[in-house]
Amino acid sequence: MDELKGCVNDVEILARVKQDRENGEKLKVEGTPTFFVNGRKVVGPRPISVLKTMVDAMKKNAPLGK
Repeated sequence: MDELKGCVNDVEILARVKQDRENGEKLKVEGTPTFFVNGRKVVGPRPISVLKTMVDAMKKNAPLGK
């Protein structure tokens, strides 16, 4: 419990949480899990195989050297 209290009162941790929240609001993240795969928003749980397929498909369409 002391460790939790320390984190809650840690200025650096609070700043990171605030930044994450602001980023989520800008990106219209309304719940978890939410993933972004090459800018494409994926909401809700997905099997790793589905995420891998998405990444592999996007890699095929990526410019060389990227």
